[in-house]
Amino acid sequence: MKAVILLLITSSCYSFFDGKQSVGVKGRLTCNGKPARGVLVTYKLFNKRMVSGYTNENGAFKLQSSAIKMPKVKPQLQIDHSCNQKGPHPYKTINMEIPWNPSIWYHDIGTVELSKA
Repeated sequence: MKAVILLLITSSCYSFFDGKQSVGVKGRLTCNGKPARGVLVTYKLFNKRMVSGYTNENGAFKLQSSAIKMPKVKPQLQIDHSCNQKGPHPYKTINMEIPWNPSIWYHDIGTVELSKA
C-alpha cells in the first residue's frame, strides 16, 4: 500500500514539475491612431511558431503557449500588417524580441503604432 501511495505522489509531482511553463504576450496595435483590426500576430520560439492569432476590433491580442524552461531564451513576436503599405507587397513584417522572464505569465508590449514601426 505504501508503494502505491509513493508511486501516486511521485507521478503527480512529475506532471507538476514537467519542465514546462505557460508563457504569453499581449498588447494592442494601432494604425495611424486607430485600432489595427485583423492583424496576424505570431509568438515564436527558436524561429518556430508556438501560437498565432489575429487582433480583435480594438486592435488587441493575447497569445499563450507552453515552453520548456530554459535560460537565455529569446522569444519573438512577429507582426504581419498592411498599415500604410501599398504596391505589389501589401504586407510588412515586424519582429520584436520579447524579454524572457519566467516569473511573468504575460508580457505586455503595450500599444504599438504600426505606422511608425
